[in-house]
Amino acid sequence: MAALPARLFIFTESSADKKIIAYNFDDAVWEEIYVTGNTALSGSGVAWDGAYHIWWRHDNDYYKRLDLYNLSVSSFLSAEPFTALQHNYYCHNYDGFIYGFADNAAGYLKKFDHATGLWSVEANPGADGVGIVVPMSAVERPGKVFWGQHEAQTFKEFDPIAGTWANKLNAPGDLEAGDIVWADEYVFMNQNTDVGFYKYNVNANTWASMAVRDRNAGNDGQQLAWDYNDVGYIYWLCILNHTLYRYDIVGDAWISFATIVPGVIARASICYVPRIRYLYLNSSGNVVTNPMNLGCEFTGSTGAGTLYYVKALEAVGVTTLAIENDPRDDADELLDIAADNAGVPGAWGASVNLGAMAANATVPFWIRIDAAAAPSTQPRSARLTLTTP
Repeated sequence: MAALPARLFIFTESSADKKIIAYNFDDAVWEEIYVTGNTALSGSGVAWDGAYHIWWRHDNDYYKRLDLYNLSVSSFLSAEPFTALQHNYYCHNYDGFIYGFADNAAGYLKKFDHATGLWSVEANPGADGVGIVVPMSAVERPGKVFWGQHEAQTFKEFDPIAGTWANKLNAPGDLEAGDIVWADEYVFMNQNTDVGFYKYNVNANTWASMAVRDRNAGNDGQQLAWDYNDVGYIYWLCILNHTLYRYDIVGDAWISFATIVPGVIARASICYVPRIRYLYLNSSGNVVTNPMNLGCEFTGSTGAGTLYYVKALEAVGVTTLAIENDPRDDADELLDIAADNAGVPGAWGASVNLGAMAANATVPFWIRIDAAAAPSTQPRSARLTLTTP
């Protein structure tokens, strides 16, 4: 199995053309992924889970997921929490939850737990708008949900642990629901029906007006996507001229991507997935579908640990595997990792050196609950990161 190329997925829709297409950055070509017929695709959020799936709302009553290995589509939930409400956005966090927002006066917020398969009702933000999760890896705290009110300047933060909203500094101009994305410690949003583009610093609680676009924002769907520092771009799909633009985060400049999205588009949502070079496998050789979230996948116990594998999809140099625990002081059951030593764990710690890996090679490692970590009522959340110099 080869590495999966970086792709920008577009969930596009018109009266006669409803399908998923993707721009393949390796081959510089458009690919047709999935055709739905008469079933609606866009107008709602799409989210990469940090692993091997994209999740999205499919028509009025279903959520579906796209398997990035074979680009197949399957249902994962049939109990849509916002039935009969339009423009329902959602985002995926590394803690194993999906957060859903409904476009109506109450601004409904609900949360789906992968572990239980259930939706729960959260505190409403109180108005029509849309939010985005900034995962714990991007800021020195657990993941938070940031939310901007549609056609207004109100901006709020939701604490998933406390279940409460807090008012943050108002945006410089009215915000466009759906046009929201996070990049490192920043949240970016488009100005409603105008050319403004704003950056919010989640640590400093400050806004800045960035380089303006040469086209107005404003259409159904989710139009902004970050490339996760593959290069350092945010992509924006302009429905008015069916053109992809990219924003240079460091240079604060918009650049036409010089590519026209094929087909007829009335509305669309976009999602960037970076190049996937590794797979995580459990001891049975099955793919661990959400390695960013060991709170869902990990079933080991204190002391002995559980065996996992990293599989390289292409040849890589010396690779370091690190585990990043939830940074809260009262987080439950911190996790350690260890290299494999002839079938038993080596020294436990926060990282291991996997060495160089040939294409399709697998290297074992171990995960355990840290026996010294005092349990609490707070959920555990951790993610694995691979670094190749």
